[in-house]
Amino acid sequence: MKNDMSSNAKLSFLERFGYGVGDYAANLVYSAISAFLLVYYTNVIGASAAAAASVIAVSKIFDGVSDLIMGYIVDHTDTKYGKARPWIARLCVPLAVCTVLMFSVPASFAGKAQIAYMFLTYNLVSTIFYTGVNVPYATLQGLMTTNQYERGLLGNFRNLLSTAGTMTINTVVLKMTGFFGGGDAYTQKGWTITVAILMVVFVALNMFTFFTCSERVTAKESGAAKDTVSFAKGLKALLENKYWILMSLNLFSMFFMMSSFFGSALYFTKYNMSNENQYAMVANLLSGAQIVTLFITPFIMKKVSKRHLRNQGNRPWMRRSHHVRMPPGRHYIRRVERRIQCGRHGKRSLLLLL
Repeated sequence: MKNDMSSNAKLSFLERFGYGVGDYAANLVYSAISAFLLVYYTNVIGASAAAAASVIAVSKIFDGVSDLIMGYIVDHTDTKYGKARPWIARLCVPLAVCTVLMFSVPASFAGKAQIAYMFLTYNLVSTIFYTGVNVPYATLQGLMTTNQYERGLLGNFRNLLSTAGTMTINTVVLKMTGFFGGGDAYTQKGWTITVAILMVVFVALNMFTFFTCSERVTAKESGAAKDTVSFAKGLKALLENKYWILMSLNLFSMFFMMSSFFGSALYFTKYNMSNENQYAMVANLLSGAQIVTLFITPFIMKKVSKRHLRNQGNRPWMRRSHHVRMPPGRHYIRRVERRIQCGRHGKRSLLLLL
């Protein structure tokens, strides 16, 4: 069947799936960083937890600025492939290579040299190339069609496959590092081979997204005027917008909670529960709750406003997030299940608000 290239097109299942696959691929990187990078730094290369956390925390400042810069670049891109798709194809390979390098700190590096390598490779991945792929990918949804129903379906495909990507990482990484590390999940060889394999898959999936998705919406078709606002003026307008600032602060708090969970879950199962093999189950409870919430939230939103739903979703995890010390065993798992469901409910409702 001929591909409909009108701006209000109804998309095929293949194109919807192809778009969702892009976020599955993105989570092969994002979830690996969120769940395992700090563990890799401390347990594989022997970096101090303070140094590793500082590298990541300081780099987040640059990461926030690079998002704005990449958005500006996408807005001013004009190629035969569109605005967003070219950047996905151009930068997925450099991102894959740098991700392998990030999980391959040379054993000969120690002290300042080790920290410098960690800082450089982390920023190449997170600040430059991940931003360079993910910002265009997020933009692509609005460029594929102006049909609001189709855009909603694209969001559903993206969210479901994003969750699948996270669950894949949660499930396979430690098994793969153990297999390639000769039974030891914390050897450099095991991590390098594991990440290299995952990055080959990452590149292939991004190219699948590039070839199966089409950009149909132009500035003329969407009714938008030609952009004449400079980057500096646009940034100033954002900083003067109190609603944008409030939403940014809300997002910061929400992702801080989520990052705290993912960054500490493996440590908790390894040292508090004395069984790191339970990490996949604990982490996947979060992803499973997300999938359930994806299906039920639209029905709730018919009765409740997005703002009220977000506020109600925030309250349970705020009440329970201070319970950081829990006993190991089945009792802990039951508590984690409840906490995960509350946390994901809050995050998902916030994303729907956006």
